[in-house]
Amino acid sequence: MNVLFVCNGNVARSQIAETLFNHLSGHQVTSAGTAVRHLDVEG
Repeated sequence: MNVLFVCNGNVARSQIAETLFNHLSGHQVTSAGTAVRHLDVEG
């Protein structure tokens, strides 16, 4: 069974769901986000 958790940014919710489901079930789990954001970091 393959499972894909999707949220807007793949910053927290889908990654937490992926980790918990993977730990509890042992199935192949992946997470993804639907919004692309670019960070402007001055260095």
